[in-house]
Amino acid sequence: MPNATKSTQTRLGICLHAYVLQQFDVAGRSIGCSRERLHTGVHEARKAIRRVRAALDLGRARLWPDAAVVFDELRDLCRGLSQVRDAYAVIETLDHLRKQAPDADQRDLLKRVRKSLIERHAKAASYLLMQDAGLRRFRARLHHLRELAEALSWSEIDATNIRASLARSDHRAERAAHAAKKTQHGRLRHRWRRRLRRLRHQMMILELALSWRFVEDATSTGHGDESTSEWKAFVRVSATMLGHTTDLLGHEHDLRMLRAAARSTRGIKAGDRTEILKILRQKIDATPKWPSR
Repeated sequence: MPNATKSTQTRLGICLHAYVLQQFDVAGRSIGCSRERLHTGVHEARKAIRRVRAALDLGRARLWPDAAVVFDELRDLCRGLSQVRDAYAVIETLDHLRKQAPDADQRDLLKRVRKSLIERHAKAASYLLMQDAGLRRFRARLHHLRELAEALSWSEIDATNIRASLARSDHRAERAAHAAKKTQHGRLRHRWRRRLRRLRHQMMILELALSWRFVEDATSTGHGDESTSEWKAFVRVSATMLGHTTDLLGHEHDLRMLRAAARSTRGIKAGDRTEILKILRQKIDATPKWPSR
């Protein structure tokens, strides 16, 4: 992994600070959208929260233990939105299958199942809004966490800390891969995906931070170390490689979620349930089981 100049180190922390606050704002705006676009808002908010957690983890050596509360509470906020997001994600997966369906009979089958899944999503959305009208409590909690994150010791983060965090994330991903490859258990394969996704987010965040002009200017002084461009090339290639694997694992996870929904959702006729479970079993079996890193 390339080294960064000393003058870049503090500036990287400042960039991470700015990035985190930006993603907090993205999450807040997303979750404030209308009910008609609730599923889109929830999806965008969850992605922004995951990016914040990835950035916090990049500065773990300097930000912990103060950042631990923010890190854990953001995870809880994300989980609070998961039922609505998952309920819509299975509809998106089913729609993708409909486009690939080989004949009209299968398309009609998936269309019938879709109606029940739409009702399932509507119930999940209604329950979420009943528990937190307008998601006002969610936004208030998010704002509080933003204030806590803003006060963390971002300027103390240096390149050595970031290299250690990337190594830690890579090690955790390798351990998850080792466990997942011993079994076809969906939970373990999803954990593998989450670990890779965290590492990918960190690579992408670092590439973005290094693209900011004053970081590039800082490296121009030179101390005999590798340039910012080498850092950027390293993280760009790594993020692309990770993206391929996370996409494959993500597709498999979506199929597994759809299968679970088809099993449990009321309103799906027994014959339709049997047929779609058969289709999904074939699709899951056809996905690559050992995607490369």
